[in-house]
Parts: sequence; structure tokens; C-alpha cells
Amino acid sequence: DAHPDLGATHPLPTAPVPVSPRAAEDLYWFGRYAERAESTARLVLVADDLVEDHQRRPATPGFEAMRTLIDVVDALTAVQRYRATPGDRADLAATLPTDPAAHLRALVFDETRPGTVHYSAHRAARAAGQVRDVLSFDTWLVLSRLDRSLGEPPSGENLQSVLAMVIESLLALAGIGAESLVRDASWAFFDAGRRVERGHETVRILRQALTTERAPRVERLVLDAVLRARESLISYRRRMADISRSNRSDEVALDLLLCDPTNPRSVRFQIERLREDLTHAPSAPVHTAVSAAAQALGATDVVALAADRAALAAYLDDVEADLHRVSTALDATSFRRQARQQPIEQPR
Repeated sequence: DAHPDLGATHPLPTAPVPVSPRAAEDLYWFGRYAERAESTARLVLVADDLVEDHQRRPATPGFEAMRTLIDVVDALTAVQRYRATPGDRADLAATLPTDPAAHLRALVFDETRPGTVHYSAHRAARAAGQVRDVLSFDTWLVLSRLDRSLGEPPSGENLQSVLAMVIESLLALAGIGAESLVRDASWAFFDAGRRVERGHETVRILRQALTTERAPRVERLVLDAVLRARESLISYRRRMADISRSNRSDEVALDLLLCDPTNPRSVRFQIERLREDLTHAPSAPVHTAVSAAAQALGATDVVALAADRAALAAYLDDVEADLHRVSTALDATSFRRQARQQPIEQPR
């Protein structure tokens, strides 16, 4: 018998499977909290590496870079260690915690403090538990492993090894979502949460780390740390090695992390993915917000921003506001149709 012509087959018609507003919100925050946990874990990993290398070497560029990265971690996790504003701090050495290594460990393992890795992982698991019917069974294996990794660590266990396991689990979680969720509205809300959060995290890190003038050697160490934390260091080095390029290092880094449509970690890449995701959840206010964010990023002059730190800070504020408008539009049009006893989002 001849094989049927596959090109002539007529598959069964498929209709979009609706997602309830509550499920959409849970999927969205599952994606956001999972991405937040990964972003924080990567940043703490880089900061801890600097602490190990430079904690006992005050008055060196490495020590200054270490202090800057701890400030970045604290800003990202909303840890309030300072009574004065950064501009009021005369003695910068006093801004360091007494034990930086212990401080970073608390930002990994403390489940009760909003902003820590453990807290974000717990909130991701809680949101996932509300939408079990659309998630792969493998999701629970990974979430269980993640919870075990973030339990009370044995005394003396190296933080780097714990964070490596945590990041591995979070990458597995992202992979399961990418390979197991049908590309319908369920996938759209989960991935939209990840994209919004990744964009927010990148903007916050850049604003805290790169909008203040520092000594050139400190600048290089901080820039290197930021690129490592955003998984873009290899791409950056490849571009800087291209002899046809004459741009400054900060120009190349800003272009890579903000505007490059080919970098999966850039803000522009997140916006483009949001465009694709939200075709499954049509909403005029959301599409307007996403289009405005895309247009603003498309007109970015990284050369001018790299030369003017105040302009860079203002620009990053505008980008974060654009991302916030996307999230607000989603919240207004796709979520909260039913009263929830306790909100998914918690202040950082």
C-alpha cells in the first residue's frame, strides 16, 4: 500500500483553550517569581565570588567593585541596610555589612524575607500549585529539588555550590516550560511573566551599577560582574575582540543588554518575545504598552547614554516605567476578575 501524502492530510481543527483570569495571573507570577529567583541567584553568585577574592583587600579596585555589587544585590532585593540615602553617605566603607559572606547567604536562604532567592522560589512554587492541571509532572520534581537545595544548608557548605544547584534547577524549570507547555494562552502568560521580570531585573541592575562614575579599573570590574550576572559576558568579549569595532566597552555592553534583538538577555529581546506571547491574549491596552516600549528601545542612542550617566539613569527609569505599564495593562485586562484572599505579588 502506498503511504498517504502527509501534505494532504487534514488535521482535526483546534480551538484556543481558554484560560481563566485567575489561572492567567498564577501562570504570569509563576514565570515572574521563577525568573526573579534565577536573576537574584546569579547576581549573588557573582557578588560572593568578589567577596571571596577581595574582602580582605581594602582600598583596592576589587574591594570597591565588591562593595558596588553588594549594593546592587541589596537594591535588587530591596534590602534596607542604610538609614541615609546613597548621596548622604560620607564613609562608604560603613555601608558594607559586618560579614558580607553571611549577608549574602541570608539573601539566598532566608525564606521569610521578600526578595531572597528562597522567598522567590517559594512564591513561584505556590503560584505553580494553583495551575497544576496545565503543568508537566516534571515541574514538581524540579520544584522539590529546588526546595531541598534552599533548605537550611550544612554548616560550612560553600555558597557557590548551592547557587550552582539552584540555578541548574531554575534552568530546568525554564526548559520544562519551553518544551512542555502548548503554545496557547497558558504558555503566553507564563512566558510573559518571565519576560517582564527579566526586563525589569536588567534595568534595575544597570541603573544601580552603571549610572555612577567610578575609577576606570573599578568600572571594568563592575561591568564584567554585571555581564556575568546577565549571562552576556561571552558575547561581550566576542564583540570587543572584533577589530572592526571602535566602540567603548560601556557602549558595547549597553547595546548588548538593552537594544540587541539577538541577545536572549537584552531588554529589547524581552519586548519582542512579549509581542509574540501576547498574540495569544489580545488586548488593546497591552499591545499599546508593548508597542510603546519597543518603539522607545528602537530609538536608543547607546553612545550618547554611555557618555552621560545622568541621561542613562533617566533613560533606564523610562524603560522601567514602560515595562511597568505593560504589567499594569495585563493586570487590568487579563487578571483579577475574582477577589483573591492573598495577592500573589508581595512588596520587595
